[in-house]
Amino acid sequence: MRQACLELDGARQRIAARHSSETPEHYTPPEIVEPARRVLGRIDLDPASCALANGVVQAERTFAIEDDGLSVPWTGRAFLNPPGGKDGNESLQKRWWYYLAAEWASGRVFSAIYVAFSVEFLQVAQVDAPPGLPSPHMFPRCYPASRVQYLREEVVEDPLFKSASVRLVRGKSPPHASTIIYLPPVGADALPGLRRFAAEFGPIGALAGPLFPESLAASGARERDRRQR
Repeated sequence: MRQACLELDGARQRIAARHSSETPEHYTPPEIVEPARRVLGRIDLDPASCALANGVVQAERTFAIEDDGLSVPWTGRAFLNPPGGKDGNESLQKRWWYYLAAEWASGRVFSAIYVAFSVEFLQVAQVDAPPGLPSPHMFPRCYPASRVQYLREEVVEDPLFKSASVRLVRGKSPPHASTIIYLPPVGADALPGLRRFAAEFGPIGALAGPLFPESLAASGARERDRRQR
């Protein structure tokens, strides 16, 4: 999750809700992060983060905005909720997906969870895609049954000490449906990873993907129905 991470002297500025189109920033809530952690086993890297964001994700390593996560190698088990918006005419979600897909294909990233803010990403990612890179459509996906309520920053002012701090709070009605994409390990670790993904994200929403065994998708749907009774 790429975050602005405001300093205290700038914390009084107006902060737009990070799940809206007013800003590219949106923090993943624990109900998505924790299942992702259990699927991956641990989170080694959040390549688009900051200290405030990592209070939720708790990755062992993070890249902040000044680190330029798109210019350094990624390794291990990664969790990525990329910034939204565009850089010129290019979708930032798409740019970050291409980098993740390349690092996964190289073997440097063992496995990963990618949080697509909007399901429209699945269409956008097909446009002008670099040849040879895996498409998000190739991977197991979860379509949450309820829209993900991303977290946003809220400024808390202390008039007595004339200071301010920033905390995370729930956003309002999310404008988009999201999708969660799982890049599993290669080889013998793939099937156990797929089973964990079905167990953890099946109760959250419908599962799909050409690499996803139909029997596991069905078991996830049954568990979701059981929890809703």
